[in-house]
Amino acid sequence: MDKNNIKQQQTFISEEEKTLNWDEIQNSFKKSFGAEIFNSWLQKISLIKEYNDYLILGVPTRFFRDWIVSRYLDKILEQVKSFKLSLNRIEFKIIEENKQNQEF
Repeated sequence: MDKNNIKQQQTFISEEEKTLNWDEIQNSFKKSFGAEIFNSWLQKISLIKEYNDYLILGVPTRFFRDWIVSRYLDKILEQVKSFKLSLNRIEFKIIEENKQNQEF
């Protein structure tokens, strides 16, 4: 009569339900792209929202977004898919840090 036995629940999380660890992805970017590109461009990307099949990532400016999309998007998507297979699209949202709500 061992009352201290605790049943261990095995929780199965499908690939589609798995949430991303953005720090882990950023580390893979640094290894894959190199420190110079990572520090200049990829470090400033933030994860805003994760859906089953796509991500919304935040970037500081429109120029920044355009530069990343034209040069690094395919490789970024490839890297992210290695963490979550169901992802097939990345969208960028411009987050202007210095501007607060200026609508009147």
